[in-house]
Amino acid sequence: MVGAGLRYYYKNVTCGAVGDDCCIIDEQFAQLETTFSSAISQINKNRNDNLAPFRDLPYNQYTLESVNSIAREFRKGCRRFVVVGIERSLLGHLAIENLVKNLASDNNSEQPELFFIETTSGLAEFLKTHQNELESARFNFIATSQNSAVSQPTFIETFNLLEKKYSQKHAQASIVVTAGFNDEITKLATQEYGCKNLVLPNNLDVKYDLLSASVLLSFCVCGYDIEQILSGARAMDTKVSGESFYKNPAAINAAVIWFFCNKTNTEVFLNTLDSKAEIFAKWYGEVMRESMNIEISPKANSGDGQTNFAGNVLLDTVFCCGELKPSAQLIVEELDLFAIGQLIYFCEVSVSIAKELSKSKFDTSKPQDLGSSKQFEKTAQHEIDDKYLV
Repeated sequence: MVGAGLRYYYKNVTCGAVGDDCCIIDEQFAQLETTFSSAISQINKNRNDNLAPFRDLPYNQYTLESVNSIAREFRKGCRRFVVVGIERSLLGHLAIENLVKNLASDNNSEQPELFFIETTSGLAEFLKTHQNELESARFNFIATSQNSAVSQPTFIETFNLLEKKYSQKHAQASIVVTAGFNDEITKLATQEYGCKNLVLPNNLDVKYDLLSASVLLSFCVCGYDIEQILSGARAMDTKVSGESFYKNPAAINAAVIWFFCNKTNTEVFLNTLDSKAEIFAKWYGEVMRESMNIEISPKANSGDGQTNFAGNVLLDTVFCCGELKPSAQLIVEELDLFAIGQLIYFCEVSVSIAKELSKSKFDTSKPQDLGSSKQFEKTAQHEIDDKYLV
């Protein structure tokens, strides 16, 4: 039994699992510990200096209460929930939708259809196609410092259309703006048009927005208990904030990926053994690529990698550097909302740690006097080595 929640297992990158030709030896792990302990300290400092606002999203009680309040109102008669202006964060929205869609919610039988719209032309097409069904549509207009898809004219056009077709009160009750507190569109929507708003932290990078109000509102409207997602994220935060390298799963994950990406002729891919994680793997690979300038390709149920244990494997990171394919696994006893919150936070912190070292190089060659490893003894099927489970 692996245990409840999300766990990271990395024995299958060691010589004891894959042999000496393509593994990380103990001496190299010691070097990685030194390097990544500094990275852990730096990202924790960034958090304390308010340079990593995503780290505190799971603790924002005001946002949780605001999202729940607006979602309760939006659920009344809502058949279509439209998220406008997500651009670069589209993949993240789709990833979470795919993870949660088969889980039980408070209103499974009446879940609204979700629409994620990146551009103003996409919104115009939606309004035209559904012009006779807009009474049951609710809109979330998202604006961030890195996303210019939402413009004031677009918001005004949608508001005026709903007001003309139904009433001012209906338009006000059907639109929320999610943006920075002092953003112009926030002031316009709340002060001049009487709409509600949700607040995004200043300088929130869209790579790390999956636990923000811009994403959570969609799934709260669909009836999912977002507090369970945030609770999972807080539980993971306790683990990934620790400065002990071998007890920090995000640090070890970032270190393993960084090690093999510094190794010549190594290809990295994410093997998704659960179809619900396929889009999430694409998102994770994309943000890793942007942060580390590496290619991590998603693959669906390829069967590659040294997954020699029992457990529900959600993501299997496989490193192709020879005949043997070392790998590291994210495993979960049950993919529930709590585990999804853990998964999101684990990946976001892993990316932030890796980004700290993205311009550094690591010598992946082994010391000459080590000779051939005698450790290799393939782990028996279904056997878990707790030493490598964090």
